[in-house]
Amino acid sequence: TQILTSNSNGQIYLWNIGDPNLLVQIYKNTEDAGGNTIIQGHTDSINDISFSSDGSYIFSVSDDSRLIIWNTVTGTSTVIDEPGRNIQKITVSSDDLKIITSDLDGKINIYTFNGVSGEYEITKNNLQTSDTNDNIFSITFHSSNAYFITGSADKLVKLWDTDGNLAQELEEKHTDNVTECLFNSDD
Repeated sequence: TQILTSNSNGQIYLWNIGDPNLLVQIYKNTEDAGGNTIIQGHTDSINDISFSSDGSYIFSVSDDSRLIIWNTVTGTSTVIDEPGRNIQKITVSSDDLKIITSDLDGKINIYTFNGVSGEYEITKNNLQTSDTNDNIFSITFHSSNAYFITGSADKLVKLWDTDGNLAQELEEKHTDNVTECLFNSDD
């Protein structure tokens, strides 16, 4: 079992439980002796992180408008730029085939894994989740990976299919920001 942490300096740390020594420290950018960037990292505060289901990938999002996919086996990274977006949240489906990111303006991007290219490709770009452009505080996949829910500063909880179609807007009951949304594990 591993522990993953991030900070406002754009760094990610990885430990093994039971071992107080740091396993991996991922800096903003890693350069070789000649000054060439060999691992491109974040240049600003990291807002959210997630593991793949088997732990071989780490996903991170930042104020620097980047989604970065880190391969914990090879030590390489894939950077996906989302220009102009202050990315706040990320969630990964339990089968690792979908990634959803959200920003401060209430927009989400949905990425789908392409088994042929071996990369995540954007399948829904800048989906507006509310009329008020409010921050999304929570995104959670259902265990079936067929749906996800969002909770945001507009006090609403919404259920979506993984293609980004609104399936249900839950009746307004919150009087303040919806900061967390979860599905019951008893599906």
